[in-house]
Amino acid sequence: MVVRASGVLGDRVPDLRALQLLVAVRDLGSLGAAGAACGTTQQAASARLRSTEALVGVPLVLRGARGSRLTPAGELIARWADAVLDAAAHLDAAATALRQDAATH
Repeated sequence: MVVRASGVLGDRVPDLRALQLLVAVRDLGSLGAAGAACGTTQQAASARLRSTEALVGVPLVLRGARGSRLTPAGELIARWADAVLDAAAHLDAAATALRQDAATH
């Protein structure tokens, strides 16, 4: 459990890498392509998504011979993940700027 200024963050929130992978499956239509885009194998991507589904408590991905697609719950979480990943990218960029600023002073 993580404590935030606005309250406690629950134990069923996927990590950023899992959210990136879910969004990549939505955007690319296959576990293999999503795994490659995220720097992992199809097998590792599949295992991470199974773990994420177990964490969240609902199926997120429909796997098929001709690709993968998100369930309605997966689509909803991926839509929310877009905002989370955008915020994480801004945080990363800001932290990078702070490090660069500290290195020049």
